Parts: sequence; C-alpha cells; structure tokens
Amino acid sequence: MTELGYPYTKPRAPIGAMYTSPGPVYMLPPLIGEKNHDLRSTHIKAPAYSLGKQLNDIYHERSPGPAAYAQNSKYTNIGECTMPKYTITGIPKELKRGLAPGPADYNVEAGKKLVYPGVPAYPMGLRLSGRRADDTPAPNAYTLPNPAKRSEVRSAPNYTMAGRNDTNGLVLNKVTNALFYCFGLH
Repeated sequence: MTELGYPYTKPRAPIGAMYTSPGPVYMLPPLIGEKNHDLRSTHIKAPAYSLGKQLNDIYHERSPGPAAYAQNSKYTNIGECTMPKYTITGIPKELKRGLAPGPADYNVEAGKKLVYPGVPAYPMGLRLSGRRADDTPAPNAYTLPNPAKRSEVRSAPNYTMAGRNDTNGLVLNKVTNALFYCFGLH
C-alpha cells in the first residue's frame, strides 16, 4: 500500500504527461502585451510599460510631444495596414458568349486518312539540286594506318605481288547494275 491507498500500477504504454517536449515548432503572435501583439486578436492588451509620474526637469521643454506629430491610424507595429489600392484603367470589353462552333462546323473528312488504313501516299521524285552538300565524310571513309607500317615499330620489309586485272581483254568488273542507271537525267 502507498500513501494513495492503493498499490502503484505500472503503465502499459508511455503517458505523454509524464514527459516534457521540446516545445512548439513555430511561435504564434502573443495575445498579451504590446510587442508583436496579434492584430486580429479581440483580447484587451495590457500596456507594456507602467505609467509613472511626469517629472519636470530641464529637458521637459525640448520635446514637442506626441500631439506635434501626424497621427496616422494606417500604421501599426508591423507596418502599414490599409485596404487594397486600385488604379484607374479602361473598362474591359464584355466577353461574348456562345461563340463556340456548332456541330456542323467540324470537318471530319481530313481525319479519316489518319484513322483508317490505306496505301502509302508519299510522292516519289528526284532529289532537289539546290540541296546543300555535306562536307563531312561518312564513317566508312576513314582509314586508319596499318599498325605494322608505323615508323616506331621495327618490322621486316613488306612486298606486294599483283597480277593482271583482265582475262583475254575482258574486264570482269564491268557488270551493269542499278547504280549505273540515272533516272530523269540524260
């Protein structure tokens, strides 16, 4: 038995009231005092400083007091507090309604060739002569030097033996194919 009159029961899970937290992630503006007071608050705020007896001394006459300055209720402790400001501009034209095209204004014939299957419809013609020539060589136009013929590598002399290209006056390479024909140019 304890002083409460019943035995202590060990809690099954942590109880939040038994621990402290690091506090809020962000601070809300306070509802009391003058400094950083929430402007939307309906609470009456207490003065931040106590008002004491006014002392008459030599410096009393040097300050004109708050009545000498312009009283502007638009400014608060966080800056200017006003309604939205507007500029004078022209009146915009009224939007016309009902200008969408009707069902009969749509042309679906042009889209049929994109939806339904059909034969290819590309024109075949000659290449234009005004086309700019590309000076970049093709990938197969590059030739690398033979590694056996490099000057810094020692090697034995190399010889080439070649025979004749024709047999009894007939050149075997003269076979006509599609590359020898030129369409449209005579």
